Amino acid sequence: RTESPTKIVYRDRYIQVTLLLWVAAFLIQIYFKK
Repeated sequence: RTESPTKIVYRDRYIQVTLLLWVAAFLIQIYFKK
């Protein structure tokens, strides 16, 4: 039985932190390019 990717992301702290850092870095790049 396979779980949906969404449930895995909600459960996995490492993935959450990685996504958070990736999004933060992306937003910082956009902010400083202006």
